[in-house]
Amino acid sequence: MNAEGAREGAHRPNRQPEPREYQSATTEGWTPADAAELDVLIYELTRSYFEHRANCASCAAEYPPCAHVRRAIESVLEWREARELMSRAERLRAERELLEGRAA
Repeated sequence: MNAEGAREGAHRPNRQPEPREYQSATTEGWTPADAAELDVLIYELTRSYFEHRANCASCAAEYPPCAHVRRAIESVLEWREARELMSRAERLRAERELLEGRAA
Protein backbone atom coordinates (compact mmCIF):
# COMPACT_ATOMS: atom_id res chain seq x y z
CA MET A 1 0.00 0.00 0.00
CA ASN A 2 1.32 3.42 -0.88
CA ALA A 3 1.11 6.53 1.28
CA GLU A 4 -2.10 7.66 -0.44
CA GLY A 5 -3.70 4.28 0.23
CA ALA A 6 -2.76 4.59 3.88
CA ARG A 7 -4.37 8.01 4.06
CA GLU A 8 -7.54 6.70 2.39
CA GLY A 9 -7.83 3.95 5.01
CA ALA A 10 -7.43 6.51 7.78
CA HIS A 11 -10.61 8.28 6.62
CA ARG A 12 -12.66 5.07 6.85
CA PRO A 13 -12.30 3.68 10.39
CA ASN A 14 -14.89 0.90 9.84
CA ARG A 15 -13.10 -0.43 6.79
CA GLN A 16 -12.15 -4.09 7.06
CA PRO A 17 -8.48 -4.87 6.49
CA GLU A 18 -7.66 -6.47 3.19
CA PRO A 19 -6.55 -10.11 3.32
CA ARG A 20 -2.79 -10.52 3.19
CA GLU A 21 -1.08 -12.98 0.92
CA TYR A 22 1.46 -15.03 2.88
CA GLN A 23 2.54 -17.53 0.24
CA SER A 24 5.74 -16.61 -1.53
CA ALA A 25 8.09 -18.39 -3.86
CA THR A 26 10.46 -19.11 -0.96
CA THR A 27 7.81 -20.22 1.55
CA GLU A 28 7.05 -23.71 0.38
CA GLY A 29 4.20 -25.34 2.25
CA TRP A 30 3.25 -22.27 4.32
CA THR A 31 -0.43 -22.55 5.22
CA PRO A 32 -3.10 -20.09 6.34
CA ALA A 33 -2.92 -21.73 9.78
CA ASP A 34 0.83 -21.01 9.91
CA ALA A 35 0.12 -17.40 8.98
CA ALA A 36 -2.53 -17.12 11.70
CA GLU A 37 -0.13 -18.52 14.31
CA LEU A 38 2.54 -16.05 13.21
CA ASP A 39 -0.01 -13.23 13.48
CA VAL A 40 -0.65 -14.22 17.11
CA LEU A 41 3.07 -14.27 17.89
CA ILE A 42 3.63 -10.88 16.26
CA TYR A 43 0.63 -9.43 18.07
CA GLU A 44 1.94 -10.66 21.43
CA LEU A 45 5.47 -9.50 20.65
CA THR A 46 4.21 -6.03 19.78
CA ARG A 47 1.88 -5.80 22.79
CA SER A 48 4.59 -7.00 25.15
CA TYR A 49 7.15 -4.63 23.65
CA PHE A 50 5.03 -1.58 24.42
CA GLU A 51 4.48 -2.77 28.00
CA HIS A 52 8.20 -3.50 28.36
CA ARG A 53 9.26 -0.19 26.81
CA ALA A 54 7.52 1.73 29.58
CA ASN A 55 9.87 0.10 32.12
CA CYS A 56 13.13 -0.20 30.19
CA ALA A 57 15.45 2.80 29.90
CA SER A 58 17.20 1.45 26.81
CA CYS A 59 13.99 0.69 24.93
CA ALA A 60 12.25 3.89 26.10
CA ALA A 61 15.14 5.96 24.74
CA GLU A 62 14.62 4.25 21.37
CA TYR A 63 18.17 2.95 21.30
CA PRO A 64 18.66 -0.47 19.78
CA PRO A 65 16.41 -2.86 21.69
CA CYS A 66 17.69 -4.34 24.93
CA ALA A 67 18.77 -7.97 25.18
CA HIS A 68 15.31 -9.07 26.36
CA VAL A 69 13.56 -7.57 23.34
CA ARG A 70 16.20 -8.88 20.94
CA ARG A 71 15.72 -12.38 22.37
CA ALA A 72 11.94 -12.13 21.98
CA ILE A 73 12.33 -11.08 18.34
CA GLU A 74 14.81 -13.88 17.73
CA SER A 75 12.37 -16.38 19.24
CA VAL A 76 9.63 -15.35 16.81
CA LEU A 77 12.04 -15.57 13.88
CA GLU A 78 13.25 -18.99 15.02
CA TRP A 79 9.64 -20.19 15.37
CA ARG A 80 8.84 -19.00 11.86
CA GLU A 81 11.83 -20.79 10.36
CA ALA A 82 11.04 -24.02 12.21
CA ARG A 83 7.35 -23.82 11.28
CA GLU A 84 8.20 -23.29 7.63
CA LEU A 85 10.40 -26.38 7.66
CA MET A 86 7.73 -28.41 9.47
CA SER A 87 5.02 -27.32 7.04
CA ARG A 88 7.23 -28.23 4.10
CA ALA A 89 7.92 -31.66 5.62
CA GLU A 90 4.20 -32.24 6.21
CA ARG A 91 3.40 -31.30 2.61
CA LEU A 92 6.12 -33.57 1.23
CA ARG A 93 4.94 -36.43 3.45
CA ALA A 94 1.36 -36.00 2.23
CA GLU A 95 2.55 -36.00 -1.39
CA ARG A 96 4.54 -39.20 -0.79
CA GLU A 97 1.54 -40.90 0.81
CA LEU A 98 -0.63 -39.87 -2.12
CA LEU A 99 1.87 -41.29 -4.61
CA GLU A 100 2.22 -44.51 -2.62
CA GLY A 101 -1.57 -44.84 -2.50
CA ARG A 102 -1.77 -44.50 -6.28
CA ALA A 103 0.98 -47.09 -6.77
CA ALA A 104 -0.77 -49.66 -4.58
